[in-house]
Amino acid sequence: LPPLQFQPLSDGERGWANFKLLFALPWRRFKKDAVLTFKLEGEISDQLQGRFSPGFSMPQLTDALEKAAVDPRVKGIAVEINPLAIGWAKVQELRRYVKLFRDSGKFSIAYMKTAGEKEYYLASAFQEVVVAPTGNVRLAGFSVAGGVWQCGRLVLAVLQCGRRMSCRVAGGRLSSLAGC
Repeated sequence: LPPLQFQPLSDGERGWANFKLLFALPWRRFKKDAVLTFKLEGEISDQLQGRFSPGFSMPQLTDALEKAAVDPRVKGIAVEINPLAIGWAKVQELRRYVKLFRDSGKFSIAYMKTAGEKEYYLASAFQEVVVAPTGNVRLAGFSVAGGVWQCGRLVLAVLQCGRRMSCRVAGGRLSSLAGC
């Protein structure tokens, strides 16, 4: 799939959006410099969820990221990523929309307690990745030879390494796993 391209609002579109914000319903109002926060975990449905359904659906998530990218009141996003029970196609789609949001020039932070390949791949699209001090990241099957660890966006420190390079990680900074 081609990457999504961020298109800032034109002056007319920005004026219309600001006009609509003046008459927004009370529960849709929030202050300037707000941070969009949500938690991703478990299954994420393809169909739009009802108002009182637990969790999010792909249309809700992609729409929220798209709208937050152009909303002048949103300063950035902070997402907690927990173990996901979704396929690689959904992870790739979410990653595309996170990159679209980042292209808007706003900050994006991912927080993980426990992560595997899918969670790490999704988190790598964010500007900053934070792993809990007691967290662990399992990257079985990922090659460490490329620029994965050298990009400078991953904040990790190795606590313990096993014989097969399975490492437990915690807060700190790591530039390479070559010594594992």
